[in-house]
Amino acid sequence: MKKEELLARLALLELEGLGPVGAHALLSKFGSAEAVFNAKMHQILSVYRISKKVADNIRNPVSAFKKAEKEVQFIEREAIEVIHLDDHHYPYKLAQCPDAPFILFSKGRVPTEKQRTVGIVGTRNISKYGKELVEELTDSLKNTGVWVVSGLAAGIDGEAHRSACLHGLPTLGVMGTGMNMIYPYVHRGLAEEMLERGGGIISEFPSGTKPDRENFPRRNRIVAGMVDALVVVEAGEKGGALITAELAAGYHREVFAYPGRVGDEFSAGCNRLIQQGKAVMVQSGNDMISWMQWMGTPKNETLWNQNHTWGPLESMLLQCLNDVSSLHIDELVYRSGLGLYEVKAGLLNLEMENGVKSYPGGRWGKG
Repeated sequence: MKKEELLARLALLELEGLGPVGAHALLSKFGSAEAVFNAKMHQILSVYRISKKVADNIRNPVSAFKKAEKEVQFIEREAIEVIHLDDHHYPYKLAQCPDAPFILFSKGRVPTEKQRTVGIVGTRNISKYGKELVEELTDSLKNTGVWVVSGLAAGIDGEAHRSACLHGLPTLGVMGTGMNMIYPYVHRGLAEEMLERGGGIISEFPSGTKPDRENFPRRNRIVAGMVDALVVVEAGEKGGALITAELAAGYHREVFAYPGRVGDEFSAGCNRLIQQGKAVMVQSGNDMISWMQWMGTPKNETLWNQNHTWGPLESMLLQCLNDVSSLHIDELVYRSGLGLYEVKAGLLNLEMENGVKSYPGGRWGKG
């Protein structure tokens, strides 16, 4: 991406009142951020959800571009990677969410499209019980090839990242601040360890963004959107963990929760999620692994696949189904680049030879 377009996208990020949904709409309408800033007022106002105030800011962008120029300097100085929504290495699962950030700042690695991901979240007031659950969960996951995603916060989040590092799992921290500010400060060493062990940290916020309260629900939606499954370990009746669980359910992710003692303040949220049918109760990491069909490391080709000569159509579909428990047929169309009728024909051929299995809701997995 040329520097002028990067500068324009960063200026969009700095515009007061413009969120990710509005930014998506503008980029879809005009094709580039540069074109957005060159558009006429009536053209801007014709875009869904763009208010007069935002349109005025787009037409008077001097302040936004000054901030963007400083951000470019910071990015270059600190070797920050900027990942755009239209980049091929933008986190695939997050990209499917309607309110996905149109820009992510990152250091280290992020999970690839086919890698399994689990979010582990909970209260900042972690108990001995909570630590034991996180330890058992990450220990169970160590041979499944999964990434652990959390919010780098105090309590369950931090323990999830630490335990993932201990058990050799790559882990991604999603921040509610700019990339120049690890919050809480005591997690600076933890963030460095995560990077050293092949994980990463990401944020949608420009440098200088402080840990303001309104940033954390936005951070939570990224955690929810990036994962195949979300596990709530300990949570009170209110708080970020329950928000993340609600968001994950809204994105059609699997949500799990550990039960706690009746009357325990920081088990009340988990118990309520289970009681209301918003989360599947788990008593061990193996319960979740079994539900997700993540037994063992991500499989290579199965025996029947090794001994069977598939055509190019069927081979393409099997490749798309590698390292995932199942995919919706629409996702198979997207990943393979094939037409819907081609995908249906290929799946029929595979199913007849026990190469794939069909699941409720139009989902397919390897046989």
